[in-house]
Amino acid sequence: MRGTGGKTTSARGAALTVLAALVTLTLATTTACGTTGSARRAKGPVPHTFRGAWEGKVVEKGRETGRILRIDIGRTKHTRSVKVRTTGPRAYCQASGTFTRVSKYRLAYRARSTDSLPRKGSCEEKRKQSLRRGDNGTVSWKADGATAVLHRAPDGNSTVDSQYRGTWKSADAGLTITVKQGAIGTEAAKITRDSPGHHCTAPAYLASASRGSGGLVLSPMKLSDTEHPACPGSDTSLTLNASPSAPYDRNSLAAARLGGDAAHGTTLTRVKAGSDIDTQRGR
Repeated sequence: MRGTGGKTTSARGAALTVLAALVTLTLATTTACGTTGSARRAKGPVPHTFRGAWEGKVVEKGRETGRILRIDIGRTKHTRSVKVRTTGPRAYCQASGTFTRVSKYRLAYRARSTDSLPRKGSCEEKRKQSLRRGDNGTVSWKADGATAVLHRAPDGNSTVDSQYRGTWKSADAGLTITVKQGAIGTEAAKITRDSPGHHCTAPAYLASASRGSGGLVLSPMKLSDTEHPACPGSDTSLTLNASPSAPYDRNSLAAARLGGDAAHGTTLTRVKAGSDIDTQRGR
């Protein structure tokens, strides 16, 4: 009987040892897989000096890349997320992130892609990103070897100056652009491209809007992956600026590829006023 009891005690001890090992392994696996990721989220209020909208040019290896970066951080101190938009000559990328570090002088977050144009996979994903307070009211951005000096940018739902709102057409009617009032990141524009054998119409995101008459940047057209090859020019981001030949003519604009020379762009003429467009859309 003593031998039997000893064996029973030994078996129970072994079972408890195995159970403890399983519990330890489960906890380690849970942490590694990120189930406890919420614990890694930053605590504390976001300093007011970081809140709002920021914009600048992306630099890599000491050279400008031609891409425009926009960062949007909520206006309240309890905000926990950030929106990141990058616009290049042939790509528009949207991402969102959650802060992993918050301090008086620095914010860190991990960004995940939420949308990309002209097609899925058009954007290089830079997950680990950070912001640091700079000089003269600027913010320095850094991510995987890329940097940018960001300045305050317009935000809210009324970022488009009246000079740009309306419907615009090129002389040969190959390009028609309708721009309405809207916030950055919304489909505030519609683009139509006509060429021999091709006609395509699609919305475009408002990627950037400078204060006053500083110009607009529109994303590539929002078409499907199969539609883009059949629509020449649809994968190009566009800038809209005052026409170099008539800078004070509010009924004339120059449309050019982002990063291109407006002097070699397409001249557009207003065919419908912006107030008419806004009224039709119930604004």
